[in-house]
Amino acid sequence: MLVEPEHLIVFAVVAQTGNLTEAATKLHKSQPAISAQLKRLQEAVGEPLYTRHRYGITLTKNGEKLLPHAQSLLRSLDGARTLVRELKEGEEGHLRISASMTIALYLLPKLLTQFHESFPKLDINLLTQNTKDAVALMRTGEADIAFIEGPVKTPDFERSIIGYDEIVLTLPPSHALATKQSVNAKDLINLAAIRREVGSGTRAVVDNALNDIGVHLETSLVATGVDTVKEAVLQGYGAAFLSKLAVQRECDSGLLVALPIEAEGFKRPFSMLHPELERCSQLLRGFVNFTKEQLQPA
Repeated sequence: MLVEPEHLIVFAVVAQTGNLTEAATKLHKSQPAISAQLKRLQEAVGEPLYTRHRYGITLTKNGEKLLPHAQSLLRSLDGARTLVRELKEGEEGHLRISASMTIALYLLPKLLTQFHESFPKLDINLLTQNTKDAVALMRTGEADIAFIEGPVKTPDFERSIIGYDEIVLTLPPSHALATKQSVNAKDLINLAAIRREVGSGTRAVVDNALNDIGVHLETSLVATGVDTVKEAVLQGYGAAFLSKLAVQRECDSGLLVALPIEAEGFKRPFSMLHPELERCSQLLRGFVNFTKEQLQPA
């Protein structure tokens, strides 16, 4: 007869309580069932493991040698049960979030801080990409949820709008257009501009909007990432189309000027992508619902 895990678990609890009746209550078993498990364990070992007396049981030397192994198994089982309970309650787990750069830099940090305060045991991995690559990580299974800002078709995922953003013409204060209150299509004709990389949601929105109003830009620089483009504007390299959200601090401090554009198409939604909720884990469903509550579109 082999030593079975159930035998060891019963043995550990009996040794812990020192009494078969208390062990039976703790394990939600009958006392005869407990006695039967102990008997099978002792038969498998082939040596006496305990002696019974009127006050309970006392372990033999062989029983004391076996006890640490039984206790280790019991601890592992308790740990596994605790982990499963925490996972079901959304208290612990791993969440992989892919997000386009503007959202990752200027929208998600506050949201993730609030979520983490409620669930401090969570391991959150924020993967900052442009919109195209953020969606690609979802499709390859490398991300659980994605936040994007570009006009990307995603029929294979559920999509929720979590807010809106305005793309503004961002300028150094010394730029010739910086004294205007806003710019129109005529102001943009042949404007030398710093552009985001291909695949950027911001660039896709700007390209579509400019195409709709028949405006051609002169590209003076192509740079990857919103911060790189913003820094080039701060250094006086030229004008750029950036999220109003991304340049708010610099505009408030007078380092940059942000002008609204008098044309359609420069406002865009921020979207959240995820699998059908029925296919999501308890943790992911909780995060989706939390995000919808915190980021209600105006």
